[in-house]
Amino acid sequence: CTAQQAERFWQLSDATASDGSAKTHVGIILTNAHSAGETQGGVFPLFSRFNHSCRPNVQESWQPYGQEEELGVKVLRTLCEVNPGEELCTSYVDLYLSRAERQEELFSRYSFRCRCEACCLSGKARARSDERRAELRRLDEALALPPPRVGGRH
Repeated sequence: CTAQQAERFWQLSDATASDGSAKTHVGIILTNAHSAGETQGGVFPLFSRFNHSCRPNVQESWQPYGQEEELGVKVLRTLCEVNPGEELCTSYVDLYLSRAERQEELFSRYSFRCRCEACCLSGKARARSDERRAELRRLDEALALPPPRVGGRH
């Protein structure tokens, strides 16, 4: 890689480096790696700069080039209208998890507590949010279709 690419890589966060310890390449990869298809992954420096929200306004996907799954591009799409100057956020965790589960996973993997709009709900609003997420998971699982077959007869 070029010196500029290496510099951009080392500027990324390392959630495994605590108490001022030095960053490691493994820690940076563990903190910033994203899927790139079914079996591949990679570090995408620009996408790694997006912050987390449990109500994200951006969703990422991998778009392969032709039949080559490992060659492609990371695509970001907005999930709602985004105003000029508004921060673009993605989710680092499964959004079907309850608030407590999301908080636990975010802290164990990335060493932070989420303070997004969804996580700041309290009382009945928080309970209702958790109930809706659980219902969405049930619906998603009930409607799950087998993956499309590639090539051959269908």
